[in-house]
Amino acid sequence: MSTFVDTPVTCPHCRSVTERTIATSINGPRIPEVVGDIRDGTFQVFTCPACHQEHEVDEPMAFIDFDQRRWVTMYPAVWEASWRGWEAEAERNYRDTMIVYAAAVVAELREGLWRRTVFGLDALREKLAIAEHGLDDVAIEALKLDLMRGMPELAVTPRARPRFVEADAEALRFRAVRDGVEGDLERPGGVSVLVVERGRYDAVLEDAWGDARAQLGAGSYVDIGRILFDGGDADALAELLAEARVAAVGDPLR
Repeated sequence: MSTFVDTPVTCPHCRSVTERTIATSINGPRIPEVVGDIRDGTFQVFTCPACHQEHEVDEPMAFIDFDQRRWVTMYPAVWEASWRGWEAEAERNYRDTMIVYAAAVVAELREGLWRRTVFGLDALREKLAIAEHGLDDVAIEALKLDLMRGMPELAVTPRARPRFVEADAEALRFRAVRDGVEGDLERPGGVSVLVVERGRYDAVLEDAWGDARAQLGAGSYVDIGRILFDGGDADALAELLAEARVAAVGDPLR
């Protein structure tokens, strides 16, 4: 079941408050048009009646698709630095909903669920895209960190994380930002499409990367934010990546 509520929303630009209808849960198969809006970046994008600027609203929400065995809990992007606590809350909420207080028939629904915790609609879009392409999101996150460490154009910061967009048999494509601000990679604050040959992703699936994948996939929050925020040790993971000794295949920037 999808649930929407009317709630006051503060414009981040001018601080005026407007009542909006916001999703608290989405049953993907029941409202495919909303899933399409999430994919194309138009979901919960509003124009402020006071300052006429657009802004995106990413209040806490559950995205559920039992047909595809997906359960994603989303929290606001600005909460991500406290990911440990929110990851734990997502686990408690799932257990209460699907185990502790669930009817017996629900046991069949929870079998084999792919559960993730994300922060912000951009991260939700990315997780859905990764899943729809049949890729391993833990390997994607390890690949991202390796790319960031090896490219001076990209700062090793949460805001500068590449975001997966699409893939084919030959390559994976990410939206990459420089210094965490969108623009052109040729100058500070730039964005571009980062093209990574498929072989480089395949290499991350090798056993040598097992320790790195174990750290990144230790909970439902599968993201290099586990390392880049205070909850992890970036240097330690960098050593794990170096030990993997996976050579880059080609030039990822095109």
